[in-house]
Amino acid sequence: MGRYLIDSNVISNVITRIEALSWRSPITQDEFYVKSFVNSSNIISLSDIIVDKCIEIRRTCKIKTPDAIIAATAIVHDFTLLTSDYDFKRIPNLKIINPNDL
Repeated sequence: MGRYLIDSNVISNVITRIEALSWRSPITQDEFYVKSFVNSSNIISLSDIIVDKCIEIRRTCKIKTPDAIIAATAIVHDFTLLTSDYDFKRIPNLKIINPNDL
């Protein structure tokens, strides 16, 4: 049996949903796949714990607020973040998988 990068319960947060669905693709098929992925995800709302972790991240790392919210969500819920964005590597205790390294 093969290894799976993403299990059947994809989880993201509201910021990921906003960013993914705001992306403009000249290729309709790509947009279809992004929408399908986001719409099939379990969306986590922002809690006080995530907001507090976001504040902590922003105080210690120079990172944009949306990225800090995404990172805080992953840390609080002990998720591994799938991203090729180099900025996330600066955040302590954030588990990352870069899909380009697979």
